[in-house]
Amino acid sequence: MPIEICKIDTVFSGNVGRQVMEYTVYLYTELVIRWNELKNSINMIRERDIMEIQYNKITQSKILLHLSDIHFGRNKDNNIVGDFLHKEQILDELIRCIVTSEYKIEHIVFTGDIAWHGKENEFEEAYEWFTKLLSELNLSGKDITFCPGNHDVNRNYVNFNRNLETKNIKVIDEIYEYENIFKMETPKENYNKFCEKMGVTPFHYPVKTNFESSYSIGCKDIGDEKSGFRIFSFDTSLLSVLTKVNSDHMFIGQPQVIDLIEGGLFETNRYKIAIFHHAERFLHPNEICEYDDRMATLPLLRDYVDLVLCGHTETGGKPVLYRQSEGAYTLTSGAAYYDDNHPNAFCFLQVDGDRRISLHPFAWSDCKWKAYDYKRKYKIKEQKRRRHLLGTMEGKTEFGVKSKEKGNYTISIHNFSIYNPENGMIKGDNLDDPNRKIDLSFVAPILNRGDAKFSINPPRTCDNSVEAAIQYENFCKYLSEINKTDSNSFYMKNAEGKVFFGGKNIKANVELQNIEYYKSLTKIEKYFDIRFKRPDRSNQEENMSVNILIDYIDKGCAEIPSLIECGIDFEKDEKVKLEKMIKSECSENIYLICDGLFICELHGAQMEFESIVVSGPYNFDKVDIQKKAEIFMAGDKRNVEFRLSSYGKTYLINKENRKSETTISFVEPYDYIIIGNMKLKWLCFTEIETKKEN
Repeated sequence: MPIEICKIDTVFSGNVGRQVMEYTVYLYTELVIRWNELKNSINMIRERDIMEIQYNKITQSKILLHLSDIHFGRNKDNNIVGDFLHKEQILDELIRCIVTSEYKIEHIVFTGDIAWHGKENEFEEAYEWFTKLLSELNLSGKDITFCPGNHDVNRNYVNFNRNLETKNIKVIDEIYEYENIFKMETPKENYNKFCEKMGVTPFHYPVKTNFESSYSIGCKDIGDEKSGFRIFSFDTSLLSVLTKVNSDHMFIGQPQVIDLIEGGLFETNRYKIAIFHHAERFLHPNEICEYDDRMATLPLLRDYVDLVLCGHTETGGKPVLYRQSEGAYTLTSGAAYYDDNHPNAFCFLQVDGDRRISLHPFAWSDCKWKAYDYKRKYKIKEQKRRRHLLGTMEGKTEFGVKSKEKGNYTISIHNFSIYNPENGMIKGDNLDDPNRKIDLSFVAPILNRGDAKFSINPPRTCDNSVEAAIQYENFCKYLSEINKTDSNSFYMKNAEGKVFFGGKNIKANVELQNIEYYKSLTKIEKYFDIRFKRPDRSNQEENMSVNILIDYIDKGCAEIPSLIECGIDFEKDEKVKLEKMIKSECSENIYLICDGLFICELHGAQMEFESIVVSGPYNFDKVDIQKKAEIFMAGDKRNVEFRLSSYGKTYLINKENRKSETTISFVEPYDYIIIGNMKLKWLCFTEIETKKEN
């Protein structure tokens, strides 16, 4: 309940009255003193707010130290694999490197993951290290700023919205409103105590007509108006404590950005820096791109600040710096310490007079911290250049082979290139056609007649294409046939039909594959709208599976290997049916029917289809099953053995393409049982789901 300052005019009697009166006067006196201090602060704020803001240059260069992701306590986690033997040495060397550098640090920014599990003892270890760093730099807690990371929260402290999911973005935005966000602050209890112990200056954020303070969200000023910074902090770790939230889809908090805009808090001549833990690729898509008339949060924020600092990636080496068009730079920092062998890294940032920044990154390498070497790692071994083009044939080019005995064979070629002559020879190929199904090239003499060579191969880019293999194999088959004849010739025509290259007496060395098998695969590809990886050869199981699929497509029905000695777990209704069959001494001709969902995995592709499997006739041992019929019907699990008749068959029936060939002759008299959840498997086929209805 708020305490109001007012004149005390109530008179109390007796000892109790004096005690209350004394306490009340004391409280009033204290409030007056604090009120005077507060008035001075308010006057200072008012003077700053009414100051005319001019966006001119910063008066002098400023140096920031950017650190992130040290993870104090990670080395004590038994579930983590890593080398931490030299952790203390590396972190001591890190302080020494920072202190002895040429850069005079204005402020330190740490973008999250101070700890590992958000535990108190982890923050105690962090406190000792950061205190030593500040002491060596002659700085204090007000000269360092933290924002929380996903490892700085204690998941044992979660007590609100535990089952929250991120499907409803409106709900998430409501949680991130400044007046609601405190409800999920409990997991950062140890982080908050750490910041307080460090003497960190808290952020402030607007709530209605007042300002609230926080070590996670809001804004604060560093330095003076002309050359200082205004830092805006956002808590992307807020939802990371929730088990149903994708840890790579975090939120900045759009309502907070809008409140800061509408509250005029971005209107300052100071250099404006936004900080949060998760780098862009770990944010929710709605924070990066516009969906459903909701503006994207990150681009919106970048429109109002000069620089965005974040971490979480734990990468090392060269820092990642990029800029939004007419917006802020974004710098993602690597881990200052992840383990002994990691490319641990940190960065000095220099903000010069015209608000441009320059980076001075350092990395742990060869057992010491040193400035990052910007030299390119790889050098040119050989300068690659395309051959000089004489020209490219526009439109379609036709390559043809003529044979009196075997007829003509033509191939349509796109983008056929001719190259400048070399040593009296001219070359051409169709490598400029990205969609080619066949590689064709030639070498021929220019002035005199002589031997011309042309080669045809399956394109490297179509190595997995069955269609390309068929085109190549068809041509190879044709060449193998004309090899036996003497009267043959070839030519190449341009789009106008003029021959520009030709010859006679083709002799070819060809090796034929199984073209009929490739044609079958093409039919299956077209029916199921899939693409196989071109096989060099096929085994018996694959051949049988292809034959089944071709019958399934062409006839609507295919015979498959029988379901031998099936153990069946019946549904309730089928148990009743089976009981009647046993008691009525009905026919022993039983057919099993399965209406399910199947997949076939073949040559790297997977086909999924609904189908019916009919198998039979089967018979069973009635004497045996009658003995256990009562306990079977009572729910006791028993496998009923069905034996396929010597003339029995099993069919896979195409539900979408039933033809006359799908008619199955049942042995009279007969009955059927619907089976389910059998996970049937034969050759390359597997049942993945079974329907209950017939």
